[in-house]
Amino acid sequence: VSTQSTGTMEYAEGVNLVDVPQLRSAGFDLGDIMKKLVRVFGEQVFNTGHVHSDPHPGNILVRKDKNGKTEVVLIDHGLYERLSPTLRQAFAAFWHSVIIEDDETVQRSGREMGLAHPDIFATILFFKAVVSTQSTGRWKRFGVWVTRCSIAYRNSWDWLYEISDSLRV
Repeated sequence: VSTQSTGTMEYAEGVNLVDVPQLRSAGFDLGDIMKKLVRVFGEQVFNTGHVHSDPHPGNILVRKDKNGKTEVVLIDHGLYERLSPTLRQAFAAFWHSVIIEDDETVQRSGREMGLAHPDIFATILFFKAVVSTQSTGRWKRFGVWVTRCSIAYRNSWDWLYEISDSLRV
């Protein structure tokens, strides 16, 4: 049992997420691992709002359960963030609108999350240049370099603080 001043630990075995050769040699399907990771963090962000806030690869293990099925294990549960229902709804709308290239909803939902530049945030999330074009209302993305996105990549640390602050509840 854990309290405010005492943490409980458990030993967890598994292969580190970044040890791809070991994962392959152990017979893990990398696509299946990715699907499970997306499901785990999607559940946290969009459904429960209770989010593991230190999910670097060193805190993610992969192992087989007692039935031989792939299991993703999150470790180091010392840092969690609670996301409000309003923020979760805005974030869901944001993701959906980026995927369907709905600039108006990207801007609105981004503002609801407190973002000054929703397109910059989308660029960082998708690891691709994502910028609205005012003339067509369509998105330029997937390797189309425009000035604003180039600036975002070069100055990503500046934007990181803005985005990080905007996600605090």
